[in-house]
Amino acid sequence: MSALIVEEEGTAHLMVAWETVLDRLEADVRISERMLADLEADLEIGRDAGVGTWTPLAVDGPLPEALVGRARELERRQAALREGLVRAMADTRAGLARVRRTAFAEATSAPAYVDVSA
Repeated sequence: MSALIVEEEGTAHLMVAWETVLDRLEADVRISERMLADLEADLEIGRDAGVGTWTPLAVDGPLPEALVGRARELERRQAALREGLVRAMADTRAGLARVRRTAFAEATSAPAYVDVSA
């Protein structure tokens, strides 16, 4: 059904289609926000919810004006989530670099003293 036909019949079908898309996006953002808030949490939450397997839903028509505010809020949350993920990745890289330096130092260092009193 084209957007033109939907608009002629009323915007109810288009509203429902866009609400479904926004509901799905919001659910994914909520799960991702929970995972980012607790990086130590079991990552099964994301796998069980299908995070990473998202495919866009096709909507035949523009976003209705009544949903613009909701879409903008969702976009703001996604931007904040992206920023949080960038910080978490930087922290993870820094931690990994510390581990690698420590492991290298331990592997290449020889004892400086030998306890002969034992």
